Amino acid sequence: MALATVDDVKARWTAPDPLPEDSQLEALLEDAELVCVSAVPTLLEKVAQDPTGQLEKNVVYVECQLVMQVLVNPKGIRQVSNTSGPFSQAITYGAE
Repeated sequence: MALATVDDVKARWTAPDPLPEDSQLEALLEDAELVCVSAVPTLLEKVAQDPTGQLEKNVVYVECQLVMQVLVNPKGIRQVSNTSGPFSQAITYGAE
């Protein structure tokens, strides 16, 4: 189970679109934690050993931001251009 909860995401959600079902949010939170732990394999141990609780707050924030990024821009589009005459369209997707 991720450190961040569905309620953490809901508390930070400001977009006009409704949030998906709680089960989907939980799955996205698990994915976000997987990314965080992959980057820092000892992350959960460090969170458990932090007496201030500040590291856990930071991880919750990052997990929520990752989930909201997927919800707001699921296709990872960075830029869209349209031209009317003589027709043109371009979509740029984000990359690492």
